[in-house]
Amino acid sequence: MIEFLIELVVELLFQGLGEAIVEGVARLLMAPFGRRDRQHPVAAAVSLLLLGAVLGGLTWLAWPYRIVEAGPLPGLSLLVSPLLNGLLAEAVGTWRERHGRPRTYLSTFWGGGLFAFGMAAVRFWLLGDH
Repeated sequence: MIEFLIELVVELLFQGLGEAIVEGVARLLMAPFGRRDRQHPVAAAVSLLLLGAVLGGLTWLAWPYRIVEAGPLPGLSLLVSPLLNGLLAEAVGTWRERHGRPRTYLSTFWGGGLFAFGMAAVRFWLLGDH
């Protein structure tokens, strides 16, 4: 009987912990896409970096070659890509606000830049030849 109760308590703890982990991961992954006034900026930043990194890995699997031939400054994409994508994301965010839609973390300069940096960093690392 005591063994049964112990097993039951352990199972409930594992289920509760599992639910907490799943909910935490779901909130973390959705943070960049929710309204900025309802999401934590650090969670959104971490999520955007992780999502960019995952997408960078997936694009490497689909296209394991350089998109643009490496020039005299290897790794320049780690600077240029986040800057350009940040500017584009900021423009999208401004457009959203003008049309009465809430701005997400992804539609900010920093959000777009972090996402692009995560993607560029993983592709740079996986492609090697630095």
